[in-house]
Amino acid sequence: MASKFIGQDADAGWDAGHLHNAYLEVLYNNGLVGLMLILLIQFTIFRNLMRALKTSAGPAKVMIAGAFTLFTYLLLNGIVEPAFGGRPSWSFLLFFALVPLSEKLRQFVPGAESVALRQAPTMRRSYSPATSL
Repeated sequence: MASKFIGQDADAGWDAGHLHNAYLEVLYNNGLVGLMLILLIQFTIFRNLMRALKTSAGPAKVMIAGAFTLFTYLLLNGIVEPAFGGRPSWSFLLFFALVPLSEKLRQFVPGAESVALRQAPTMRRSYSPATSL
């Protein structure tokens, strides 16, 4: 199959190899669904860490800032290396370890509640005891 844009033969089984960008690697290997899933996970981590960082104080704030620094490193590293796309590596494992860590750090903040820990509202009926006639 000839490519009229590149001017070279393009084989149907072409392998991109190492793309040096995590987002492109996820898009190439998993398509738009995989890229959207990775972006959703990143948004969830960012939201949890920002909520926890805004309302924490003392030693908890230092731990949250450390997790936020690791998250920022993985995002920036993903621009030049496949940090969370492609083959599993130490950065891939750190990235996915941040999901439960960010949720736990958000729960440690006073007044923060996890969606899973909230109780469903119960209906209470107010009634007066029956009076005997």
